[in-house]
Amino acid sequence: MPAIDEQTLYAVSEADRLLAELADRHGFAPARAWVFDIAPYAHQLPGEVAAQFMQRLAALGLMHKLHEFANECARVRSDIGEPPMLTPFARPIAEQALLHLQGTPRNAELRPGVRRILQQVHGAASAAVDVRLAQRIGALPKTAAQSVASLHATYPDASDAALVLAQTCGVAPDAVPAPASPEALRYVARTPADALLAGLTARAARYAQLGVQGPGVAIQLHGTGA
Repeated sequence: MPAIDEQTLYAVSEADRLLAELADRHGFAPARAWVFDIAPYAHQLPGEVAAQFMQRLAALGLMHKLHEFANECARVRSDIGEPPMLTPFARPIAEQALLHLQGTPRNAELRPGVRRILQQVHGAASAAVDVRLAQRIGALPKTAAQSVASLHATYPDASDAALVLAQTCGVAPDAVPAPASPEALRYVARTPADALLAGLTARAARYAQLGVQGPGVAIQLHGTGA
């Protein structure tokens, strides 16, 4: 074990004292020690998804099961082939884990995102998939993508962007709509009063008279039915 540098300890202590004085001067609450938690190392959810599911756990009164949830995320991920914990994989994994945590028997119900992962919609799994789940869901048939050269021969007048779209998404260049001209694009501002009027107009036929009054607005409509 390396020797402890007393000068370094003193510097840290002095920095802590100065920060405490600064916080007190500006009216900040006293600092609290941060409790180290290993749950993120188990669930590996990205920050935004992790924060959302921590809120859901708290709302459901299940924060005491945080580590059980984290371990279930890891188990679900292992069952479906260890996809990277990024979009579009992380959220369905967290949803499936929460479903199990709430008492649904394991894999009795599969979230749509988990089904797509099992069907390898987003690409081949990087690890082994649970055999029972793979047999239950099955994989989508694979079709070989056409090369850009063959697409260019079929659609000689297509742009490079249309050919790339055809290769990656399977959208034929002649099926891609032409971009709208600047003259055809028109932004229509819709105020809350406009939305209210549209809603009332859609309902006016059911009433002999329909009216709304409020600060800065007065609408009277006469319908065709009683």
